[in-house]
Amino acid sequence: MKGLVIAGHGSRSSAFRDVLELHKRRIEKLGLFAEVRIAFVEEGDPPLQKVIEDMKSESIFIVPLFISPGYHVSENIPEIVRKIEDKEIFICDPVGDDIFVSFAIINKIFQLIE
Repeated sequence: MKGLVIAGHGSRSSAFRDVLELHKRRIEKLGLFAEVRIAFVEEGDPPLQKVIEDMKSESIFIVPLFISPGYHVSENIPEIVRKIEDKEIFICDPVGDDIFVSFAIINKIFQLIE
C-alpha cells in the first residue's frame, strides 16, 4: 500500500491549510495512492511525524510543498523521517522548480486577462 504526504511549512492563516486540502482532494480523485494526507513541518496541525506514524501505508512519498530545498527540506524533514523505522519513506524534491509551477505562473496571468 502506498501513501502520499503533502508537507507544507504551515501558517496561522487558514488559507494555507485550505490550499493543501485542495491539492489533497484533487490527488485523491486520481486514485493513485491508498492514503493522501497533509502535514505541517513548522506550524500547524497535524505535524509531519504524527501523520507518518498514523498512516497504514508501508511505502510513503513525502512531497514538500516548498519553493526551494532550504532548511526544512534538506534537514528538518529528513530528521523527522529518520525517527520512523517501520515504513519505507521517500522524500521527493520540493515542487518549486517543477516546470508545471512555471506554467501555473503563466496561467495566473491568463486568468487575470480573460
